[in-house]
Amino acid sequence: MTLPVLTIHNGCLAYGSTPLFQDLDINILENDHICLIGSNGAGKSTLLKVLAGKIELDRGTFYKKPHIKIHYLPQDLDLPFQKTALEIVMEGRCPAHEAEILLDALEMKTTTKLENLSGGEKRRILLARALAGNPDVLLLDEPTNHFDLKAIQWLETYLNHFKKALLIISHDRRFLEKTSRSIIWLDRGQTRRINKGYAYFDQWMDDIEQADARALEKIQSKLRLEEHWKQRGVTARRKRNQGRLEKLTQMRAQRKQLVSNQPKSIELTGSTTTFGNQLVSELSEVTKNYEGRLTLGPLSTRIFKGDRIGIVGPNGCGKTTLLNLILGHLKPDTGKARIGKSIIPAFFEQERNSMEAQETPWQYLCPQGGDSITVQDTDMHVMGYLKKFLFDDKQARGRIGILSGGEKNRLQLAKVLAQPSNVLVLDEPTNDLDMDTLDLLVDMLSSYKGTLILISHDRDFIDQLVTVVFAIQPNGTIIENIGGYTDYENIYLKPQEKNIEKKEKKEERREVSKPKNITSKKLSYSAQRDLEIIPAQLEKIEYRMKEIENTLLDPDLYTKDPLSFDNLIKELQTLKEEKDTLENRWLSLSLE
Repeated sequence: MTLPVLTIHNGCLAYGSTPLFQDLDINILENDHICLIGSNGAGKSTLLKVLAGKIELDRGTFYKKPHIKIHYLPQDLDLPFQKTALEIVMEGRCPAHEAEILLDALEMKTTTKLENLSGGEKRRILLARALAGNPDVLLLDEPTNHFDLKAIQWLETYLNHFKKALLIISHDRRFLEKTSRSIIWLDRGQTRRINKGYAYFDQWMDDIEQADARALEKIQSKLRLEEHWKQRGVTARRKRNQGRLEKLTQMRAQRKQLVSNQPKSIELTGSTTTFGNQLVSELSEVTKNYEGRLTLGPLSTRIFKGDRIGIVGPNGCGKTTLLNLILGHLKPDTGKARIGKSIIPAFFEQERNSMEAQETPWQYLCPQGGDSITVQDTDMHVMGYLKKFLFDDKQARGRIGILSGGEKNRLQLAKVLAQPSNVLVLDEPTNDLDMDTLDLLVDMLSSYKGTLILISHDRDFIDQLVTVVFAIQPNGTIIENIGGYTDYENIYLKPQEKNIEKKEKKEERREVSKPKNITSKKLSYSAQRDLEIIPAQLEKIEYRMKEIENTLLDPDLYTKDPLSFDNLIKELQTLKEEKDTLENRWLSLSLE
């Protein structure tokens, strides 16, 4: 029987006179994998702090199973600078070797000091501390913020093998689909729960919408009906999503046609503008030596007005270098690059260096004063524009320094999207954004008329917006694939996984079928000895091959140590040849 490890009954918590939630009932069982969802400000992070024992309820009962170990990953990054990464992870009450394994898996050194670490690196250390020590309950608040795809996929695998209770807050829909088995929806202080993963969320919301609509029809309250749609808007958003996906499919088909080998003077369908005026960038066999260690490319491609480009790859693989080659900010070492004559780019920066903490959002958008802002050649009142990005009057006149990370991202996006541009470059725009803001951003970017270039680790976000993915591989080669991230994954990643599985199963069957002791009167002493010792030799070779293959899975190995990379490749090839020779020898002897 599965028992609860954490329970809240009739819980109430308020800030000031406004209850954040009241009459709250939650049961978390010992093997639950739950995603906690809700709109911005619904109290998700606060509820996680209550469950972690960081804050107390104003009223109600909080039960915790005796002697359980609860580990909590907060959204903020408050870390003591005087400690090393190893010391912080060992705060999770784990032995040193376990802390070292987790840090190695997250590509962090044990002796790292924290003074000069980025937000993503600090989060990796905090995550390792939360995972360490085999907790009974794991509470994770935005664990994938600032992570690249490799780290996210590692965490997905880890959590799917985690056998204890897990509660996650995340804006990454694909991550939630892969790690959750239940949903708790925090809606205006109340909770709804369903024991199905996040992949079922849209269908569940539709069912709730229909049930609520029927109830509202019975009382014939037009006012309440309008308020209902205003608060939810899920069905309307679904229709927009369907229309957007149809349009995106058409754009991907158009992209496929345009990149085919056609005469450069051809005119685009439905347009009187010639090819040359539509060109944003053309690269022909372009390569670039990346930081003196890794050659990026070669790449040949053409990017046109209206294209939506997604750039993916692990941290340090050269995504920014590729972006600068596309925009003409870097010259290639070999090959030719041709850039369109009328490119007007606008950039979203991860670091938010242009923001002053003492400024207000109003001043940030209108640095010259006044109350009007020009948005893509259209004048708008600054307050009306800020409301589109979910800012109220009080926030518009407050200081930027007190805004959360997600609110600062929203504000910067508002400024970038207002700038005149025909090429919009967004570098990790989804960090710290809640799902409501992500939906808003997808809607706005879908209506953008120019060329969109995204660098992002959010697979769902890429799928909804891009027509082509440039995937940078560990060895610097670049795969260009029409479609979104899922299309790239299905063509290039999943077949490799299936081949590895088939190879492992084949090796297992071969090992099982090997006779332990085959004797034949016809064999010489030397042949008989070979027949007996070859299986052990094959086992050693296969073990070493697997070691090398696991080492080569590290996408940063080539950049860190290209000589070792080359030596391992050569050794692997030699071992394969030895293995084939021994297998043929053993088979021929066994058949004599």
